[in-house]
Amino acid sequence: MTPVVPPKDAAIYGAIACADANMLPAACCALLSIRNNLRAVKVRLLLLALGAQEKEIRDIEAFASRHSLEIEILPDPTPKTDEPAFGRWSRATLARLYMDLVVPPEIDRLLYIDADAVAVAPLDALFQADLAGKALGGVDDYLMAFPEKIGRRQQRIGLQTGGRYFNAGVLLFDWQKSLESGLIRKARETFEREPARFEAHDQDVLNIAYEGNWQPVDPRFNAQT
Repeated sequence: MTPVVPPKDAAIYGAIACADANMLPAACCALLSIRNNLRAVKVRLLLLALGAQEKEIRDIEAFASRHSLEIEILPDPTPKTDEPAFGRWSRATLARLYMDLVVPPEIDRLLYIDADAVAVAPLDALFQADLAGKALGGVDDYLMAFPEKIGRRQQRIGLQTGGRYFNAGVLLFDWQKSLESGLIRKARETFEREPARFEAHDQDVLNIAYEGNWQPVDPRFNAQT
């Protein structure tokens, strides 16, 4: 089990999902599943709704009202899709790399969840997990079970061979450390310099930015096929 440490006084927790119009319903459900699986921890629910129009915003508000949620809709910080930094990747795919531009800086710990993921068990222990002073908590990517594959990935993107590589579908950020060290910005700038280099797009560059600065958490918090 992952060690649990008491939260600091007045800690502010947040949870965020990112989605375009196609995945907004799923993202709302992901946030609802987080709220429904918390017992003691209070969390601000954030939604980075890419390109949301008035109708989508009304739909989000209606969903939140129906389920007694408070969802904070964040402005879209991503560049236009025709800018060269994106290459073949969509704005929704890369939205995590722009969270530092819009997520409230007062948040202490930020849980990112993919729009197509869902929480099915209590999450208090995850929010309060001991990150051992690191800026991020994550779960090993399934590629770690295949030494040759992960070795090729690490060599291609410039990570230390033999190290660990996390899956970016569920991530627990020490948001203050991430902002102070400019780690999200570093990941974004790394991608923008060589977008064609990264087979796993934002997951690769997040691993580069947080190399040596992330703590493994219990694998049950990010089950992968």
